[in-house]
Amino acid sequence: MAPNAKSQYERRPMVGWYNPARLVRTGVEVVLSTIFGSHSDNRRFDALTATDSGIYDYSQPTEQDGSFWFDYAADCGDGWRSTYAVAWAHSQPTIAHGTDHLKRGGLLILGGDLVYPTPSFRQYQDRLIGPYEDALPHPPAPPRQLLVLPGNHDWYDSLKAFRRYFLSQHMYSCFTTKQTRSYFIAKLPHNWWILGVDLQLTHDLDDEQFRFFQTRLDNDIPQNANIVLCSPEPLWIKRHGHEADLNTATSIPTLYAELERAIGPRLKACIAGDLHHYRRLESQDQRRIMITCGTGGAFLHPTHVLGGVDPNGSICKRAFPDTTSSNSISKQNLLFPLRNPKFGLLYAFLYLVTSWQTGLYVGLKTDHISILEIGTTPPSFTEFSEVFIAGFHSGILSPIGGLLYLFIFAGFMFFADRSSKWFRILGGWLHAFAHILVGFLIYWLAAYWSITTLGFAPKSIPQYLTAGLIISTLGYVFGPMLFGLYLYISIRLFKKHPNEAFSSLKVDNWKGFLRGKVDSSGNLTLYYIGMRQIPKHWKAKEPDQPGPRWVPDGDQFTPPAVIDAITYSSDSTTWAESKNELVDR
Repeated sequence: MAPNAKSQYERRPMVGWYNPARLVRTGVEVVLSTIFGSHSDNRRFDALTATDSGIYDYSQPTEQDGSFWFDYAADCGDGWRSTYAVAWAHSQPTIAHGTDHLKRGGLLILGGDLVYPTPSFRQYQDRLIGPYEDALPHPPAPPRQLLVLPGNHDWYDSLKAFRRYFLSQHMYSCFTTKQTRSYFIAKLPHNWWILGVDLQLTHDLDDEQFRFFQTRLDNDIPQNANIVLCSPEPLWIKRHGHEADLNTATSIPTLYAELERAIGPRLKACIAGDLHHYRRLESQDQRRIMITCGTGGAFLHPTHVLGGVDPNGSICKRAFPDTTSSNSISKQNLLFPLRNPKFGLLYAFLYLVTSWQTGLYVGLKTDHISILEIGTTPPSFTEFSEVFIAGFHSGILSPIGGLLYLFIFAGFMFFADRSSKWFRILGGWLHAFAHILVGFLIYWLAAYWSITTLGFAPKSIPQYLTAGLIISTLGYVFGPMLFGLYLYISIRLFKKHPNEAFSSLKVDNWKGFLRGKVDSSGNLTLYYIGMRQIPKHWKAKEPDQPGPRWVPDGDQFTPPAVIDAITYSSDSTTWAESKNELVDR
């Protein structure tokens, strides 16, 4: 039986990706899951224990006009406010679009990364199941059917929690599950089919999964079928900001590319999450579209870094947010310390340790070595070169200090964006040098203040304590400021670090989902329903009112509206945009 979401879940804020404790925990879990995931693939286990064919039949129209409606969302379980806002938008019986009314789909597809940062039973309950059970209508409305795909974040516990919640045929108050595998095939009316694939952590299908789809494509899915391929990641583009080239359909032979070839001209659309924005690409012959729709609740990703033309020649026709807004949002990295206050603790420690190593031999005078006492030299531009040489001399006298500075340069070069070798080397080196320079200036100021101004003896306990307090405090402030400036310059001028620069902002606006309609003529229309600004405040609904448990408190938000609409015509076998009163994008 499903847990009672109303009494057993916590409204969690958006994940603080730059919380030092979170960074360590997530890093360890990612490393372990990557190591063990490459040797133990649970998708093969699911294939052996599956109790059904993996094909789920939704081929009967659900509306009187002969149409069938479904919804799609991905990258959902981050903060409660953003996740619930999308679930609340799902719950609306209809959404007006000109003279049309887009009906709530009876089938909901969740396309990956259902919980952040790492999965557990509690995380799923708090960040996904609870908000959706509160948002979606309760009986007498029938529960919706649910099909799910796991993303890389769902795989960080080897799919343990995902399997319990979504592959065990649970019935929740808001939806029911049928799946016994982490991938599926959905048969829709009028020869439309949806294939959902699981890419695990390897960005590819496994052998058993590939054979599953190949067999169904040969034996169950007609050659004149229309297929929509759903995957947790947009493998049809070259990922910006990552070292891996995921343009597998044209560069690296993979089972995913083999699956696309097996589908052939039947493939009409590809839909994926993972990148937290909406972006629609269209092939030059207008016979295939590629949609990235990862706006189900996670922090926003930029659109301006991707350009207007895909490596395969497809053209970007719509983006949400638009590239101008996306570029403008990146300015918020200049406020990095305010948005990520705990991250300053890391720099306070780093600046303190490096200053300690720098100061070990400062002021040393022997028969062979004489190093200036920095604390007696007033901070000024004219004294900088002499003082910097003294600090450098002191730093390299200690083997530990030399290794520390080497570690700093290596660490920042490792962090630098890997999509460009020159940026990784030059950008990482300059970033490291900037922190060392700022840290040295802070050390100089702290040493002078504690020794000359306050009169403490060099290397005495009061001098160490006073200088350490000054260094830690200023490091807490200026270290994150410099880091935020690096991210801003990288994303604004070089279009690098899109993930790092935007995860720091925790933007919960620009959210939405896809709504699909197969009409009585066999045409498929995909509507992207978005909210530029989500409701920030919620209140409990009146006890006698049906619908979601929480409703917006006030009108300071953008109601769900159609941002993009495109239709595949069964007559012309091409996609065409709908211009029926789209909202301002």
